[in-house]
Formats: sequence, C-alpha cells, structure tokens
Amino acid sequence: MSPTHQHEMPLEMIQRRPELAVELLALRFGRDIEGFKDARLESAELNERLPVEAVADSVVSVVTPHGSRAYVVVEVQRRFIEAKVWKWLAYVGNLAGRHRAPVALVVICLDEKTAAKCAEPLFPDYSSVILAPIVVGPAELRRWLLIGDIRASPEIATLAAVALNDLEVAVTVANDLVTRGDERGSFNYAYLKACLGEPIRKELEKMISKTELYACREDDYFTRPFWDAGHDAGHKQGLVQAAVVALHGVLAARGLELQERHRALVDACEDEAVVQRWVTRAVVAADADEVFA
Repeated sequence: MSPTHQHEMPLEMIQRRPELAVELLALRFGRDIEGFKDARLESAELNERLPVEAVADSVVSVVTPHGSRAYVVVEVQRRFIEAKVWKWLAYVGNLAGRHRAPVALVVICLDEKTAAKCAEPLFPDYSSVILAPIVVGPAELRRWLLIGDIRASPEIATLAAVALNDLEVAVTVANDLVTRGDERGSFNYAYLKACLGEPIRKELEKMISKTELYACREDDYFTRPFWDAGHDAGHKQGLVQAAVVALHGVLAARGLELQERHRALVDACEDEAVVQRWVTRAVVAADADEVFA
C-alpha cells in the first residue's frame, strides 16, 4: 500500500465531502448525525505565523442540533509518533480558545497497532489538560460494515476495505462502487484499487471484471452495471469504456484539466490496463501531464 495514498486518501475524501468528518465522529460513538448540518472545511492553519507544526491535516466545522458551531480536527496516522500527540493537543486547544467552541479530534488509523496506541489518552502529571483522541481504526470500520449502509457512505466503506485488506470485503465494496454510476463511486473505486495490497488487487480485478455476475442481480446495487455502456460493442471495449469513465470521474474530482493532446490519447487507447494506470496516477498527480507521462 502506498504511504502517500494511505495518508492522503481520507483527507481528499473530506476535502470533497466535509460531512465525512462528522460521519466518522458518529461512527466512533455509535450515534446518528441527524440534526447536524452545514459541514464546511475550515483553515487547517492554526497559527498566524503558520509553522509546519501548526497545520492540521484537516479541520471541519459543523452546526450542532443546538444551533452552535463545533469543530472536528481530522488527523491520519500511519504509525504512532509521540511528538505528534502533543501537536494534537495544540490543535485542539488553539481551536477551542480561538472559537470558544467544542473541538473533537478524530484520528484515522488503518492498522490495529497504530489505532491502539493513538487511542491512549494524554494526561500528563500536574496538568489541567487531558487529550482523548477519538480513533477510527480497523475495529470500528469492521463493526460499521456489519450495520452500516455502503450505499449511504461509500467513503467509509472504502476506508474499511483498505484497512481490512480482505478480498471478500473488497469485492463487496467494489461491487457497490462500480455500480453507483456516479462520481463518488468511480473516485472511491480508483482509491480502493490504488491502496489495496498487490495480491488482493489482482484478485479483485479478476472478479470485478466478470460483469455478467453482477448485472443479473435484482437489487438496486446492481441495476446499473458500470460497464453497460460498452457491452453492445463487446465485452473488451466495454471494460475500456468503463475505465475511461472512472478516469474522467477522478480527473473531474481532482480538478485536473485535460488538453486536446490528452483527450486524443484517451480516445485512441484500446487497452484497459493502460487506462487503469492513468486512473491510478490521476489519484495523486499534480496535473494532467503527470497522469499521461
């Protein structure tokens, strides 16, 4: 799994849907988010001089059911770093003092060991301040899969599939993502493929390409096969067109503008594997030239 993907994926999701920060908070406490509204991204720079250590991964504000605004700091940790915990304390204190409002710290950890360490409260001797991170790790994501609605939150489902790195879970989530027929589905499917371990990803690609198995399902999840647009011209062409749809979805979500030379490459390509490589690059590329390099 790419370290860059693992760290940036959840932050990109929140950038696109700030409501996800509130959903993660509710996931940890087992509550619904009815009554919370107007989730919006806030500046992650928590100090006027803006040193690196005063920049949180992501900050979202939301109006609570009581009508007041609260703040959620979202951090992504791939490994436990004690010094980072003290920075979290600064983030929370800074926001609370500046806005005179409640602040929650949500830490996303996609492995059990890191989640367990990050969940330990910070309560130094002789201190008036305590920090209790709200950790969303594999255990919480696994529980969510049992009772949650993949259709309602493809972002959390994607995080769960990445954290668990299990073929059955990945196929279940991927089936839903590719049959959504919208930008959220294609965007999260591209992230899922980019972040899964190589053996799981290869098996997933074999299973997910067998669209006939999914097109015959009667429930709502499978009534709009992702590759239907190309079936009339043959299965292979359909797979290429599906990959192109995913590519355009990721490019649009990232705000990467295509030039005519890029469009010509896409239109001329008949190799699904090549288009899928472009999709993977588009997830983290700085511009369109980097995608098609």
